Amino acid sequence: MDAIDELYNSLAALRREKKTLDPEYLKDVKDLFMKTMEDLSKTTGEYLHKLDEKKPSKQALKKMIDAVPSSLSYKNEKGQLPVQRALWDKSSIAYIPLLAIEGVR
Repeated sequence: MDAIDELYNSLAALRREKKTLDPEYLKDVKDLFMKTMEDLSKTTGEYLHKLDEKKPSKQALKKMIDAVPSSLSYKNEKGQLPVQRALWDKSSIAYIPLLAIEGVR
């Protein structure tokens, strides 16, 4: 089992049992998961700023965005969103419609 599957199983178990768990423990777990989601959004956002290097398929990119939609709001060191960053590199231009459509959605 890989880390994603293990995390998914743990989340499912915690969700199933959340009414029976110690509220203090549950608060700590929620805080941990909020931090994890922030980190996931940052990691995915950073990837979206490197489309010119990574060159994912549009289908793969859409799946990433569907999984972590908040990544579209991740600003780079210049304060640019991924769609704005894509404007600056010719090899990323093909991704702009998908980034814009998904950003509006």
